[in-house]
Amino acid sequence: MSSVESGFTSGIRWDIEPGEMTTRREVSEVYGGSRLSGISVSGRTPNIILYTDPVQGSKFGYKFDGYDPNDPEVFYYSGEGQVGDQTLSKGNRAIVESGVSGKALRLFCAEGPKRSGGKAQKYIGEFFLDPQFPYRWENVEDIGGGTRSILVFRLRARRSVSLTRHLSPADASLSLEYGVRFVPCERRHISVYHVSEKAAEIAGRREAQLVEEFGLYLLKKWWKICSAEILLPGASRPLRTDLYDQTNDVLYEAKSLGTRENIRMAIGQLLDYHRYLPDPDRVSLAILVPDRPSEDLVELILNTGISLVYKDDEGFRSEGAVSTLF
Repeated sequence: MSSVESGFTSGIRWDIEPGEMTTRREVSEVYGGSRLSGISVSGRTPNIILYTDPVQGSKFGYKFDGYDPNDPEVFYYSGEGQVGDQTLSKGNRAIVESGVSGKALRLFCAEGPKRSGGKAQKYIGEFFLDPQFPYRWENVEDIGGGTRSILVFRLRARRSVSLTRHLSPADASLSLEYGVRFVPCERRHISVYHVSEKAAEIAGRREAQLVEEFGLYLLKKWWKICSAEILLPGASRPLRTDLYDQTNDVLYEAKSLGTRENIRMAIGQLLDYHRYLPDPDRVSLAILVPDRPSEDLVELILNTGISLVYKDDEGFRSEGAVSTLF
């Protein structure tokens, strides 16, 4: 190995060149850190060692690792946590705080079949977390069924690292370009209520319950429903709409109560989402609330060209352009 890259206060220089093959055991013996974790935080050298393995990672929904095809100095790296929603803790937090801690992000990629000493690891190079667009959230299939949220970090090569030479490209949808994709509606846990919950959490549960009830109402009509995810440059995670009726091209924004504040917010959200949708002139907008708001607010909604949908004894009632659908 040749002495390359910067030295460290620990006195141990990083001595592995990009493209060089090694093993986790050899890396751990010299630079510290775990031999098993995908994110290995060294306690004795200022390094956070990242291991990516496309073959193994695909078993846990990690299908996002790879360089950005539109910016080959960027590598997308999936976070830590194989079961349930990932959180900004442990190794994930170490990556987020690497700019403050001064620890270098060292990326290795597994190559070849598994052997007694573990898979061979190719050193890709030193990276840092993109300060403007550090990470985003993605939904993947959980091992036990359903979906879970994982972190996808946006790493930048610190020096002349040839990502295209050593790695495969990431899913093009991860590139920081505008785009919309339609995904299944989320089924949220809404059946349990706790007295200690904050008002915002209670409102969120009520809103989720309303969306679920309305979604079932539409499904009984044999209409196809989903959610729209809007990917924006610079966003750490996509904008996600409450419900989209694909059969009739109607975008719904739900609110737990028909208050003035909520109605004004819903109008703004719908107008924001609408401009990004494919063929927006074809899409109608509607606000979904549990009860009919005051006459003044109904007038406000309808004057913007947005429709109103609310519950009644027979299911749901609508006013505005979508009223012909109910």
